[in-house]
Amino acid sequence: MTSEESPSQLPLPAVDQLIDFLQSNPLMASLSPEELAELVFIVQLLRGSPDEIIVHQGDVGDAWYLLFEGRLQVIRGGVEVATLHPGDCFGELSALDGEPRSATVISITKSILVRIPRSGFDSLLGANSLAAYKLTLALTRVVTGRIRSLVAGELPAEADYASGEYQ
Repeated sequence: MTSEESPSQLPLPAVDQLIDFLQSNPLMASLSPEELAELVFIVQLLRGSPDEIIVHQGDVGDAWYLLFEGRLQVIRGGVEVATLHPGDCFGELSALDGEPRSATVISITKSILVRIPRSGFDSLLGANSLAAYKLTLALTRVVTGRIRSLVAGELPAEADYASGEYQ
C-alpha cells in the first residue's frame, strides 16, 4: 500500500471529505466534532491496488481500517468469508486485543483506506480521550454482533462491517 499518488491511482480525499466520511460512519456517529478531530489527527490514508494484500492472516495487528473507497475481499483459512464496501471496517480485533490477524484482506479494486494505528489509538486511550472510549464501545458492538452470528451458525458471505449486521 502506498500514500504516494500516481496517475493510475485514486486520489486521496481532502480533509473535509475525510471528515464527512468519518461523520457518516456508524462507528463514529457518537463523536463530537472535537472528538472527531482527535481521531483525524492519528489516521493515515493509504491506497490499495487490485489483488494487493492489505493485511495477512496471522500477522501482528498494528492497526484497524475503514474502507473509504473500493472493494475488499476477506479470506479466512483460504475461504472467502466477506466482501467489504465503503464504510466497512476490519482489523478491529487486533486493535482491541493485540492478537494476530484473524483473516487476510485483499483489495479487489483500487481502494483508499483509512488506517487507524493501534499506537495512536492506545495513546488516545492513555490520555483518557472520550473519543477513544466511544470508539472502543462501537468496536465492541461490531465484534459482539459477529460473535452472535457465529454462535447462531450464520457464517455470512456479505457483512455490514460498519454496523456488525449481516445480510
